[in-house]
Amino acid sequence: MAISCSADWSLACTRTHVHSFIPTCHFPSSYNVSSYSSSNPRFFSANSSASPTPILEEASNSNTPMLDVDNVNNIAGSHQQYSNPGTENLNEFLCGLFQDPKTEELAFDYYQRLKDRPVFRPEKSTLKHVIRYLMRFKKWDFILSVSEDFKIYHVLPDGATCSKLIEFCIRQRKFKIAETLLNAFRSDSEVAVFAFGSALRNYNKLHV
Repeated sequence: MAISCSADWSLACTRTHVHSFIPTCHFPSSYNVSSYSSSNPRFFSANSSASPTPILEEASNSNTPMLDVDNVNNIAGSHQQYSNPGTENLNEFLCGLFQDPKTEELAFDYYQRLKDRPVFRPEKSTLKHVIRYLMRFKKWDFILSVSEDFKIYHVLPDGATCSKLIEFCIRQRKFKIAETLLNAFRSDSEVAVFAFGSALRNYNKLHV
């Protein structure tokens, strides 16, 4: 059988496979990059080859992306800090995820799981993001669940968010959910003023 020695075959043999190392944050697990080493203590190469040849080494030197180990360690340290139970960073971590539409569903899943941890206590900012997410996707069962969280943690979103939530429920004719939420908002007089005012305005609009 004839073996091709064409230029195409030669080029195919000299191609390198560059693997990008992308640090990811899988909460609440952590990772350690201290095991990585190279001749250069500050950087390591993301390109690897089982049997390097002069051609491969030349390509590696010119095109290989370099990753700063210090930056990777900083990411790892931040991730470990978020994973530490009982820290305020848990709320900051959730808010960061909620701000990105690509990760907001994951953020709500984390929120649900964190409620099983006794040390976790959601902040107003976290609950604001939770409510916005549930309203956007009309997750009514979870809205009822969050109304119980208000009572358990004795924390409510800001008055404007609560007012919008009541308006949303009434416009969607979810009157029982609106009533349940209004009862939960009674614990904070300032929030209650916004919420009940919103309820009156929007109930009146239904009868106009």
